[in-house]
Amino acid sequence: MEQRTRRSDGNIFWGCKRYPECRGTRPGPNDTTQSKGGKSGWKRKFNRESNPQLPKCRDQLPKTLSPTKAIDFLQCPRKYYESAISKRVVFQGSEATVKGNLVHHALEMIFKLPPDQRTVKKAVSFIEPHWNEIKELPENMKVSHLNNQKIDSMLAETRIIVEKWFKIENPQSLNPVACELKIQTSLGTTPMSGIIDRVDQINEGGKKKNSLKIIDYKTGKVPRPDYLDESLFQIYIYALAIEETRKTEVAEVELLYVTHKKAIRKTFSNSERHSTLQKFNKVWLDIQEAAETGRFPAKEGPLCGWCDAKPICPIWN
Repeated sequence: MEQRTRRSDGNIFWGCKRYPECRGTRPGPNDTTQSKGGKSGWKRKFNRESNPQLPKCRDQLPKTLSPTKAIDFLQCPRKYYESAISKRVVFQGSEATVKGNLVHHALEMIFKLPPDQRTVKKAVSFIEPHWNEIKELPENMKVSHLNNQKIDSMLAETRIIVEKWFKIENPQSLNPVACELKIQTSLGTTPMSGIIDRVDQINEGGKKKNSLKIIDYKTGKVPRPDYLDESLFQIYIYALAIEETRKTEVAEVELLYVTHKKAIRKTFSNSERHSTLQKFNKVWLDIQEAAETGRFPAKEGPLCGWCDAKPICPIWN
């Protein structure tokens, strides 16, 4: 294990080095939050079998599976149930997720302009108007109720992130195939849908190749190499979807961590195609089986304290 700092209260705790594969935690020095079942720690005393059978809900399943919802199910089937099927809980965005939304919007809008107008000043001008558009959405109510100082700080941080992007890429020299591309198709036995941040055509020596590159903007921290699996799994699903719908090879994927000005690029190999398709189909089969049986077990973890379904989660009640 290694020492970490809890975001909610600044306390030190011990977390497994293999997170997120292993979500084990232990209290740190002078940290009684976990033993008391506090906001972000695990309850020390709970019934691990407290996952009652839910009503069978095959007819309530969404018609498609997005890469994000696939990750939700892998992390905690009960979270998937509450967010995609029962919808009893409105899962709230955080300041971090809202900043990500605003950055994505600014980077989408900048490519709708002629190349000579793609400036930093123009890009940051899209931020505040978009915030005014989305702040009343149900999932953003928690953030919109913050005081003006915190909201101003959030918008200022968003502008800084957009400015950093201009130090990584020059939009005046880019001509994306698509931005914020909505896509829906079938991958094997799984109906898939989602939104791809950006699709570029690959250039070699100034010449365009008949292959594509998918870019996924990230506004959070750069994960350690052994923690990349979730992000790569999602972008590989998008690569499969592009190949299926456009009948064009995706040669490369890129996770662009804008805040830290770092890009992680991976070749989309045949082995990745095969393993990603198998895993994605397995998730969908498991979701269907869970809907047939009413078994969507909750999985405890250190992120439980930030889950909006915690008040109705069987582990915590």
